[in-house]
Amino acid sequence: MDATAVLRAADTAARSTSDDPIAMVVDGVHAMAEELWADARRSDETGLTDAKIVQSLDRIGCFRLTAPPRCGGLGEGAGAVLQTARSLARFHPSAAWNVVVSASHVANAQCFERDPFATLAPGAGDLQMAGSYGSRVAQSWREGDHHVVNGTWSMASNAQHAHWATIDAAHQDLGRVIMIMPLSELTVVDTWQAIGMRGTASHTLTADGLEVGEDSLIPFSRFTEIPEGPDSETLAARLPKVLRTSIGLAGVALGTAQALADEVARRGCYSPTTFSAENTGVSPQAVFSVELGAARSRLRSAQLLLESVADGLDAIGRAHQQPTPPQVVEARSNLGRVSRDIADAVHELCFLAGSATAVEGNDLGRLWRDAQVAVHHGALAPAAGFATDGNRAVHNHAAERD
Repeated sequence: MDATAVLRAADTAARSTSDDPIAMVVDGVHAMAEELWADARRSDETGLTDAKIVQSLDRIGCFRLTAPPRCGGLGEGAGAVLQTARSLARFHPSAAWNVVVSASHVANAQCFERDPFATLAPGAGDLQMAGSYGSRVAQSWREGDHHVVNGTWSMASNAQHAHWATIDAAHQDLGRVIMIMPLSELTVVDTWQAIGMRGTASHTLTADGLEVGEDSLIPFSRFTEIPEGPDSETLAARLPKVLRTSIGLAGVALGTAQALADEVARRGCYSPTTFSAENTGVSPQAVFSVELGAARSRLRSAQLLLESVADGLDAIGRAHQQPTPPQVVEARSNLGRVSRDIADAVHELCFLAGSATAVEGNDLGRLWRDAQVAVHHGALAPAAGFATDGNRAVHNHAAERD
């Protein structure tokens, strides 16, 4: 059985049959399995995800998960992005990463007066977005009835295929601001050199004297607000921005790690060289099976916890409520546990596969590198969630003692 058949069987067994829109998107991903796997190999060498693959993913709805229904979007939230990202990452991690990034910026775009969806017909293929926040050099100021921005924004995933972008800058009068514009108004510089996720085309964006209209800029304080009431168009727009994006990125890391586990199992990497226990009468295959099972169990536990975080967040958003600070802290802490377990499982799988994971040109090495890049994204750092949760617990108990 080849690698894509193994992955399809494993993922299909975990899903219930349904005709809901998200299940149909995931089914579409599975139908593309062989094409996705082949392009994942190519993009690891070229640094580019093939345009035909991107167009096919767009047709089955991968780039419309968080878009408003009025332009053919599904209007969904964290759970839909997680489910799609995890399934897609089992075949093409870079494509899955860009789906999450685009979904995040599409949801963020709903904060602006400027409406990038206004001219889109349902099913139009120009909904993809990219962007980057956290530039330390971007500057903006007002000139007459518009604003001007200069700057550089690194690691803008999906810059290869996106049509719109959202970026940040330090504004002379307004402090930190977020802006939206067609990607064609920015310069894309090919700077992406990484050990993994090479097909994300996470290039650098630059602007020099770019004019930005009043309707395309908002203060960061407004950007971080969660809209209340039924007026917000999509579920994703009603969720905390960093948290919902982090859940999607964790889904990519999880799906990639699960693909790595299946590839290790398919190859049966045990050997007397790797497992010296053979000389003591212990079967290398038995040791291999136990360690592989432990890693797979760790990943299944991570999936269950991650899905519960996403479902809980979506339930709050569907009720048009805002998560309370304790709920956000718990979600961040659980997300930290998910990240730690994925990273530990990948580490264990690397020991099972041996030095094959360090070799260019094979699927083991590619999946290991992609998993490492995904799970070590700053938004998934376990320490942040653990520290907040632990600090809150200490202060709560201190208050009770007082």
